Amino acid sequence: MNPNLTPMPTSNRNLFRPATRLSFLALFLASSALADPLDQWTRRHPFPNWAAVAFGSNQFVTVGESGAVRSSPDGVTWTARNAATANSLADVLYANGKFVAVGASGTIRVSANGADWAAASSGVASSLAGIAYGGGTYVVVGSSGRY
Repeated sequence: MNPNLTPMPTSNRNLFRPATRLSFLALFLASSALADPLDQWTRRHPFPNWAAVAFGSNQFVTVGESGAVRSSPDGVTWTARNAATANSLADVLYANGKFVAVGASGTIRVSANGADWAAASSGVASSLAGIAYGGGTYVVVGSSGRY
């Protein structure tokens, strides 16, 4: 037996000793004082099935099924936007001064402000599932690979 280890008590009556209770209380109070803002969640609106969210140009933008798009300056108040598509949107990002959303049937939508959306051609008919930006290049992945 390791001399640095204390054996576990064989009954529950010795499970909590005064020093242990103080340590637990101090740990509890310290963790309570440092609560993370992600500890509390509030459902704001019963949106459709949303797929992705991005932030840019002082706006949150979320995209989802049936071409649904909403934007919000604060994450609390949301405004429906018209992306002029019935195709579901799978991902959105903000990069290079614009929002870009991708989705079913090769759908790509672009917006400078998160409110006004225009179509862009992907050149494919397969579903697009994700988008990233780096080094001056947008990379889109979908059911048939990378585009």
